[in-house]
Amino acid sequence: MASYRKYQTKKGQRWMVTVSYTDRYGKYRQVNKAGFKLKKEATQVALQLENELQQRDYFADSKLTFQQVYTKWLKIKSDLKPSSLNNIHTVMRNHISPFFGEMIISKITIDDCQNAVEKWYFHPYKKYYRFYLLLNSILEFAVERNYIHTNPAQKVHLPRADRQPVKTSSKKQFYTREELQTVLKAMKANAPTEMFTFFWLIANSGLRRGEMLGLQWQDIDFETHTLRVQRTQSFGVGNKSILNSPKTKNSKRTIFLATKTEKYLKIWQLEQAKYLLSIGKNPHRANLPVFTRISDSRMMSVNYPSQWLKRFCVAHSVPYLEIKGWRHTFATLGIENNNLTTKQVQAELGHASADITLNVYTGISEEEKARTADTMANLIAFD
Repeated sequence: MASYRKYQTKKGQRWMVTVSYTDRYGKYRQVNKAGFKLKKEATQVALQLENELQQRDYFADSKLTFQQVYTKWLKIKSDLKPSSLNNIHTVMRNHISPFFGEMIISKITIDDCQNAVEKWYFHPYKKYYRFYLLLNSILEFAVERNYIHTNPAQKVHLPRADRQPVKTSSKKQFYTREELQTVLKAMKANAPTEMFTFFWLIANSGLRRGEMLGLQWQDIDFETHTLRVQRTQSFGVGNKSILNSPKTKNSKRTIFLATKTEKYLKIWQLEQAKYLLSIGKNPHRANLPVFTRISDSRMMSVNYPSQWLKRFCVAHSVPYLEIKGWRHTFATLGIENNNLTTKQVQAELGHASADITLNVYTGISEEEKARTADTMANLIAFD
């Protein structure tokens, strides 16, 4: 809304125009323009300014903030898994709310969305596209509910993932065969039976950490030498440990157990049963977790294996690798040494396609790089 005021200067009468509006954070703002000899000139400038503000939706009716709309959007997502809701809360809290949380939903522009995507992309966050999809979904919901006229995120230019800057990391991505053997030998000699069995099973199966913690003894059939992956442990709302269905439909699978793996599992099962009996717990219930807390028969904490592994590697001076790297190691060593086909590794890891296995979970060791160079030299050698 524009208002006009006449004032006196040394050069004579002049006009001032004031345009009032509410900004994207719901705050009352004014823009003043002065020095016009005629009111007609001030009116023209006022109309031009109001038109610019109108294009940026500063005169839209909705006063809801992005955070308030997110809360409404979340109510219609009640059918999501608790772990999925927890992931959404985390992305909102850490990546989206810092940009948009307190903004009035109707004041968010294409430039605001573009700037957020570019900051996520150049950070670089590998999951920048997931952040964008969540932002877009909430804004699309706002359109459906008539809080805004159009979705500004729809017109964002999404940078290409294959051109995203690579964030250098000194973290080890996977073990070599010798490193893995060194760590497992140290565990067999010095670690509690439960933890040695835990990491031996990961090394020989490529199971995810959540799948390991979701295992129950009823999932293991020593007669058929198989292990069924039927559930996974994850963080629910409030970061509480919960049991969920596997990550994808391909994650629900049956894998075969090596003779040595069965031997270690049976040793741990007997030791666990003796301990539970000693504290008055039932060691034979169907849903007893394979890996339990030391104090009782409940599920082991999601974070405990990682914390234990780091302490063990430091204490025994052996190479440390994050638990997700053990899954990476399973795929890399299996394919690299020509012992397993890509299809075999894909089935063991529970991937929907072999491309996922090759693109995400397999790397190339320095030995393999050297072998590649020698192989090519031999192929084209002429003397």
